[in-house]
Amino acid sequence: MKNIQEHHMYVIDDKYFDRFKDPEMMWNKEEKRPYYYALKVKNQEDLYFLVPATSQVEKYQRIMKSRTANDKRNDLFHILKIGGRDNVLLLNKMIPVPAKYIKRAYTMNNIPLKVVRNQDIEEVNRKAKRIVNLTKSDQKIPYQPDIKKLLSEISKDLQQEKPISKENLESKKEPTTDRPKKESPNHGQSPKI
Repeated sequence: MKNIQEHHMYVIDDKYFDRFKDPEMMWNKEEKRPYYYALKVKNQEDLYFLVPATSQVEKYQRIMKSRTANDKRNDLFHILKIGGRDNVLLLNKMIPVPAKYIKRAYTMNNIPLKVVRNQDIEEVNRKAKRIVNLTKSDQKIPYQPDIKKLLSEISKDLQQEKPISKENLESKKEPTTDRPKKESPNHGQSPKI
């Protein structure tokens, strides 16, 4: 999908879940689960961290209350209104998704949904960045998909794709080999998170 906008809700293609498997990923509900675009993956074109949403607010309010009672942080979830309805963003279930697997905007009455309250946007971004940083330092987050493994698999998947440029299609000339090709700084490496 093109024109992916921050703070909007999206639907992920089931092909993503067929291609990249992790037992901790949320069930996609046959492409009906909404995902929030939280962060762009650093140094990678068209790769985004998306956060699944759920309407099971009471369940997560109980979990958050329990975590607070046990002096644990509540950065794993965020309760907010999306399209006038209470939802929970499950930041511990955040996953990296290439744009080609983002199927469409999540809509209500054909209107794309987005998070509009600045306080929610700032809080979700803070929590998402914290989770990414914890993942970088190999700290395990409860029920979190293996983000590093997913990024590695996605990187391999994206490297196997060889886009054909318009110039190569239209040109009848053989490419010159006088100059060595520059290697990408990320060649052979997983995307940075």
